[in-house]
Amino acid sequence: MQRHFRSLEEFLGPANLRAHQRDVGDPLLLKRPFLTMSDLYLVSRKTALVAIDLQNAIMGISAAPYPATQVVQRNRKIADELRARGGLVVWVRVNLKQFIQLPVDEPSPLAGKPLPDELSEIVLSAGFQDGDLLVTKRH
Repeated sequence: MQRHFRSLEEFLGPANLRAHQRDVGDPLLLKRPFLTMSDLYLVSRKTALVAIDLQNAIMGISAAPYPATQVVQRNRKIADELRARGGLVVWVRVNLKQFIQLPVDEPSPLAGKPLPDELSEIVLSAGFQDGDLLVTKRH
């Protein structure tokens, strides 16, 4: 269920609103009848982009509603901009060689096959950089 707020104060609460105004220096359109994405302001130095599973294994998968290449390109643009403004980029990937096999109705097409290490690596065009964080998971 989507909820619409009559003001930012209703959305954040009075104490958080004052903290936001102190950090951003903007009353953020308090008279708006509802909030939209364009109403949101991010404090870059307090913001992280968490990019999940943008690794080589996904590049051959037919993805919808956007192709994997487009998702990777858009993610890179956001990551580059956020880094330039002092934000943090966190990459989360699956180590497919240590993938936990859970009981499922339909097994993965990769299940039981020997997999090259490259499939677990972040897609080169995604733009992983020194200073970014990398989290490796098993599922």
